[in-house]
Amino acid sequence: MRHPTLRGSRWLRIALAASAAALTQAAAWAAPLVQPGSNWVLFLNPPTMGGAENRQTLVFDGIAQTFVRSALSPVTVTVRESEAELGGGLHAIDLMLDFSGGDPFPIASRVAGFGVGSSNDGAASVGLQLTAPAALTAARMSAVAGNGDALDEDILHLFQTLGQGTPWNGRMFDGFFLGMPWGGRGLQQVTVHFEAQRSGTVPLTGTLPLLILPLLALAWRRR
Repeated sequence: MRHPTLRGSRWLRIALAASAAALTQAAAWAAPLVQPGSNWVLFLNPPTMGGAENRQTLVFDGIAQTFVRSALSPVTVTVRESEAELGGGLHAIDLMLDFSGGDPFPIASRVAGFGVGSSNDGAASVGLQLTAPAALTAARMSAVAGNGDALDEDILHLFQTLGQGTPWNGRMFDGFFLGMPWGGRGLQQVTVHFEAQRSGTVPLTGTLPLLILPLLALAWRRR
């Protein structure tokens, strides 16, 4: 007959091993989804007819970066990126654009067009470089203009329509750009918010305690 304390110790070891494995997996899920320090390309369509479009190579490092929009419409663009792990392999990624010194799309009839690693020639640009396969679960675009106009729109359905959300290739969008009829409104700020689920993971809110605590309780009862 085995000593009850030894039997309890066996269950305790199992519980601790399961806990360690779960924590190791959680740490892997929490690793950045976008490769830190990797390059990505921001696309802005021409500010005026016959003007130059921008394909600006940036670094995903959370540090503000600036460039001049174009000679025909000299506007300073400041770009910031951020990423946060929301739990269970779900990551929030934000791209924030601030415009100063003028209107980046000064013509009233001009469409304000944006792309992340995408443009009319698609493959020529580099999107956000992901460290693992992922699926988009949310995508929003917000904008603020000098005339008081504001926008906050769900754009996930556009990825789904184009078949580019699952799996997500880190772009917005392949072969296309997102156009808004905001020319001449004094656009000041644009923010794109993505939420992407790392493939092979599920949200773990409350799951780890439910798995581990019964094993610990059993180990305690058998001591």
